[in-house]
Amino acid sequence: GKKKKGQERQIVRVRMRSFAAWERGARDAQTKGKKTLLPLMELRHHLTRHNDFLDIFSVLAVHGSCSTLDYGYFSDVDFLVVLKRRTVLDPALLIASRDAVVSGRTYQDLFNPWNHHGMLTLSDIDLAHYRTTFLPIETLRRATMFYPAASTMELGLVRESDENKVLRREKTVRKLHYIMGLKPKNLYELLDKISSFLLIPSLFLAQRGVLLYKKDSFARVQPCLTTKEAAMLKEVEATRSGWPFYPKRPYSLRKAAHKLINPLLWKAIMQYSRIFHYGEIRQYDHVLENINKLSASFLKKV
Repeated sequence: GKKKKGQERQIVRVRMRSFAAWERGARDAQTKGKKTLLPLMELRHHLTRHNDFLDIFSVLAVHGSCSTLDYGYFSDVDFLVVLKRRTVLDPALLIASRDAVVSGRTYQDLFNPWNHHGMLTLSDIDLAHYRTTFLPIETLRRATMFYPAASTMELGLVRESDENKVLRREKTVRKLHYIMGLKPKNLYELLDKISSFLLIPSLFLAQRGVLLYKKDSFARVQPCLTTKEAAMLKEVEATRSGWPFYPKRPYSLRKAAHKLINPLLWKAIMQYSRIFHYGEIRQYDHVLENINKLSASFLKKV
């Protein structure tokens, strides 16, 4: 490994899926009736043709279920963008990068109007001193490189410190308190609570030194749960994967509407259009109760 400023680093080369292989799989999934991934393809086209793109970014990748293609109608789109070193040192390029990322958010919203986050943004400096608190290596291995054409990313992996372990625990505790404090008043907030909770198994295991892809964490956390808790977790996971409230209008129509309506107004309409459908929220009372019980249990074990 290399040492710099007291930090021990190990050079790791992570091989991702190529965009060409992903695109073939995405088109095949679409022919089998799965939701279109056109917004993601259009996002890549948009960003890679942005005036300053080549000067600003070194990496554009998608990770999570949209990369592995086991996504559902309301899966979030998980993007990783990496800024070049010169970008973070040049105010003008930094502002241009912000504009490019903000404009790219439109395509995330077209795929899932209830997307709960934007793009994870790092820099080449972060990659040279990479901490797994950004993303676990296993998550990167299942990611797809949208840009550049080469599908290998080099990381200077920093050795896990005692300080990082403390930070992981604090992050997990804060997340659990946030989840337990959420009292959904509409379907958007309900989905936020469910999705936020499903991060807990991976965060819980990470603070114990087990760094996993989120989907793998559900099985690996089982020994830490009682039989009843394991069944409760499975029910919450099934609720998220089978989420029934999604836009049934054709993609072309949604795209046209998105162009006509102010993006912020569009977001508000999509998020709160069912705000008065309180009965639909009440049918998930049992799931919410399970989430609160499991969160309290995890909090005691952290």
